[in-house]
Amino acid sequence: MLVTDFSLSGDCSVVRFQITSAQQAILQRTNQAYYNLPSQGLVEFQCVVVPDWSVTLKEELHQDFPPDHPAIKALNGIHFWLALDEKGSAKLTHKLDEVPTDPKTLEGYNQTISGVAEVLTGFSQSVTRIHGEARIALREDGREEEGRDRL
Repeated sequence: MLVTDFSLSGDCSVVRFQITSAQQAILQRTNQAYYNLPSQGLVEFQCVVVPDWSVTLKEELHQDFPPDHPAIKALNGIHFWLALDEKGSAKLTHKLDEVPTDPKTLEGYNQTISGVAEVLTGFSQSVTRIHGEARIALREDGREEEGRDRL
């Protein structure tokens, strides 16, 4: 039997139902279909991150910015890389084409870099959560294994 606990409006209930051997086989095949990159030897995943600054600025400032706008050109001079290790820990690195000498501009760049880091940290946590929890672990008697990832 599979035991599932859930809460609706603070009430806890236990649902019990019988899992047939055919259903057990389907769940086992489903689990085998999910991949686990670290178990396949992945040590690190790296990517280049290229924000669409026109879209971002339009959303934030509610106005259009053409590709040749000085703000877009300046923001395109910030380059980002994201690396995720086998545990899902994120490391964001960046490089500036030109380091601003004006303190106000430098502060704006730092704020932009922090914002991108926040978004990418959230993204990496989502990817790790999907990657790490997309398995249904069942014992031979059909009950969910304790301490295993859940959907």
